[in-house]
Amino acid sequence: SIIDAMPVEVAHRDRSRRLKFWNIPFGARFQEDTGIAVREDMPHEEMFLARMQAIGISHYECDEAWEEAALAYDDLQPRELHINGRDMLVLRTPTSDGGVVSAAIDVSRVKRAERTLEARTAELERSNAELAQFAHIASHDLQEPLRTIGSYLKLLHDGYQNQFDDQARLFMRFAMDGATRMQQLIKDLMAYSKAGADPTLRTSVPLY
Repeated sequence: SIIDAMPVEVAHRDRSRRLKFWNIPFGARFQEDTGIAVREDMPHEEMFLARMQAIGISHYECDEAWEEAALAYDDLQPRELHINGRDMLVLRTPTSDGGVVSAAIDVSRVKRAERTLEARTAELERSNAELAQFAHIASHDLQEPLRTIGSYLKLLHDGYQNQFDDQARLFMRFAMDGATRMQQLIKDLMAYSKAGADPTLRTSVPLY
């Protein structure tokens, strides 16, 4: 049937929390996890404890976990559970007979992708922060020697230009222009390293 072909584990329990219906994926997964075949009227508590014991939870811890699970049974909000290494999204809805139909969807691949994306985003943020810090330090450290070079070039130009021939004056102008451009490049590098650091400087721009 269609419900058996769905990649979703579906089960129906009556008002006494006994299993009344399940699809093939539900039964196959439960048996794979616990080594126990599901059966009609199987109590929810028995199935819960079987899962817990299958992953090595002690009887004492199982009892505590069951108390919590029993209290949460009537909460029909979607829940994310980690079961036997799988991330499951569980959806539950009440039925007309006072029972509950549950559908468990394996979202492990989605969760792995999310964790990978989060890790890569964190690594990118760290790398960008280190790059911005390096750019700021490097540009700051370059300013002083470049300022000194520019100052001495200006002294040479102002004090000795009458002693230079045309070619020497041309070379001097090239050197001074180069120093000025380099200073501007360093200022731009410092501004770029601070880009995005101050949220008050951000503004909306049209994309059309």
